Amino acid sequence: EEITGYRLREVEGKDWFDTFLPTRDREKIRLLFTQAVGDIQTKGNINPIVSKDGNEIFVEWHDKIIQDSKGKTIGLLAIGLDITDRLNTEEALRKSEQRLQAIFCSTADYLMLLDTNHKIQMINRVEPGQDLKEIIGIPLYELVSLHDQQRVRAILDRVMVHGEKQKYDTTYQRPDGTMIYFSSIASPIKADGKLIGSVVSSRDISERIRLQHEKEQLEQQYRQSQKMEAIGRLAGGIAHDFNNLLTVINSYATLTSTALHEADPLKEDILQILEAGKRAAVLTGQLLAFSRRQVL
Repeated sequence: EEITGYRLREVEGKDWFDTFLPTRDREKIRLLFTQAVGDIQTKGNINPIVSKDGNEIFVEWHDKIIQDSKGKTIGLLAIGLDITDRLNTEEALRKSEQRLQAIFCSTADYLMLLDTNHKIQMINRVEPGQDLKEIIGIPLYELVSLHDQQRVRAILDRVMVHGEKQKYDTTYQRPDGTMIYFSSIASPIKADGKLIGSVVSSRDISERIRLQHEKEQLEQQYRQSQKMEAIGRLAGGIAHDFNNLLTVINSYATLTSTALHEADPLKEDILQILEAGKRAAVLTGQLLAFSRRQVL
């Protein structure tokens, strides 16, 4: 009477199925009733009944047949427990978990829920070639590159010991050998003031690292080009100054050689000076060519 809103006198003698069951469920429940009175014991069946005010109430049934002294079935004892609130709570919890799962899986970052031993309990996605079943239950630090494992483990230990958020960068090698760079934040999870685990958010920064490396290479190349340009200018300046001196040396050597008689013993010495001057002129030309190439 309390659950349905009916008084006993209002329903006594009436067909139970037509009185309490929604039309959609009547045939199914009649079959269960037939099984129950056929000495097929049933328990845990759940179905809605309709209260006097038209609301549906979900009831969990436990049925047992009633027999007379001769063993003849004369009735059925059906004990029903109102589980409407429980089902509503479970449904609300299920929807909440679905929303949480949707949020958990929609982020572009990697999210991992760890226990107190840093073992992965949940992860929103995995890398190509990874098997989710193989990842669940293993410590997070075992997923990173070998040279980072001890450092990452120490960082996660600090999270659990001090209950403070920790930031760190690390690398991971994919099954295909590709190296990925991650920037991670590990945050503690508390329940009733007690640390029960941590959640780690990891962002793939491989593209940023690649661009940074390219920038550094370009800067290095630019600095090198500036050095070479300075060297080229220096070489050009030296070549021009040396060429001016060489012009004087070669000119006077030529004039002296012309003025000397062929039998003069100084003639050969002057010719050696001219030969050295020619070689120096070739060197000057090389310096000038070098300086022009570097400036361009």
